[in-house]
Formats: sequence, C-alpha cells, structure tokens
Amino acid sequence: MNTFSDAIMRSHPSNLPDDCYQIWDDDETIEFFKKFAQINVRLADYKAKIMQEVYEDGSPFTRPLLIHFPDDRRARLIHDQFMLGENLIMAPIFKEGATSRNVYLPGPAKWTHILTG
Repeated sequence: MNTFSDAIMRSHPSNLPDDCYQIWDDDETIEFFKKFAQINVRLADYKAKIMQEVYEDGSPFTRPLLIHFPDDRRARLIHDQFMLGENLIMAPIFKEGATSRNVYLPGPAKWTHILTG
C-alpha cells in the first residue's frame, strides 16, 4: 500500500531486520515488491505534483474522497477508501484472505483500474 499512500516508497525493515519479514525473504515477495516499485517509479511525476500542492497550499498528500467530491453524499460516507492526489482512488483490502472488494467510484469522472486497465 505504501506505493499509493506515501511520497517515498519504503520497505520498513525496522531496526530488527532479523526479527521482521523482509522483502528479500523469498522469491514471491521479491517479485511482489518489484511490481510495486515499478508502479512507484511510474507515479514519480504525479507524486512530485502532489508534493508541490502540499507545499504550496497545504493540501493533504492522501485525501478523503469528499475533498474532491464535496457534493457527493455517498463519497462523504466512505471511510475505507482514500485518494492519492485528485486522480487516484485507493481501496485497500483489509480482510484476511480476500482478493477483491466493492469500490465506490464517484462520477461523473471516468475511472481506470491501475493494475488491469
């Protein structure tokens, strides 16, 4: 989730790397991290634009949907999704074992799934 929620991508190795799971612990994890590191690189210019907004006007880096959709009553009720800047909606899955979830996409914007197109 760090790829979509922070200005700088981190792996959080902590100060006890031998006691914490690391990105290099197995091949599957390395490939997973690689995939999201590549997405993070593709988002670099977009994140730089957001960081400039943060600096200039104090906008939050990650935002509730209601900031960009203030007249959308349903967006005001969403507490398990957030926006990265004004163009990306994140909908993390918090339920263990789940591989999908329902996502609210406010209109009239057109949305594209970043991983599948």
